[in-house]
Amino acid sequence: QAKRHFVQGAQLLARARASKSKALAKEAQAQAQRAIALDPSDAAPHLLKALALDFLGLRSAALDSLDEALSPAAAKSLSDSERGDALLKRAELRLGTSQRGRVDSALADLTESVRLSPNNAKAFFALGDCYERKKMNDDAIRAYGTALELEPQFHAAEQALNTLDFSPMNN
Repeated sequence: QAKRHFVQGAQLLARARASKSKALAKEAQAQAQRAIALDPSDAAPHLLKALALDFLGLRSAALDSLDEALSPAAAKSLSDSERGDALLKRAELRLGTSQRGRVDSALADLTESVRLSPNNAKAFFALGDCYERKKMNDDAIRAYGTALELEPQFHAAEQALNTLDFSPMNN
């Protein structure tokens, strides 16, 4: 039963993204909630709910759902790479809010994310962004460089790296 609700919700969210339909995203969220009610220890429906809430622009609620997915009870149902992806998403949401202290918590999530998923260029890019926000430019250069090594066509990483390499603080 829970799996059926999850699959229906994932399909609805894919359709919502393709058509930019908030109504479909709300239904995806409802399906995720039904799956959670049936099996609260499975992280997947929590992640689906978080993605639907993020699509709806409800970042705070999406963060709460990601926190549930990454809780000790639910996180054990995730592989390392899935946990790494969830940590990346939580960090992105945290960085998207304007609250103080979010960079530090995002940095902690991203450090763990790249440890769990060492081939995730997007996670290294986000880690570089965090380091840059904290004025830790040498670390940012290393993170952006790793992102570019992993994905040579990653233009945003290349641009960030070039900007830092030529900034007055690094010369």
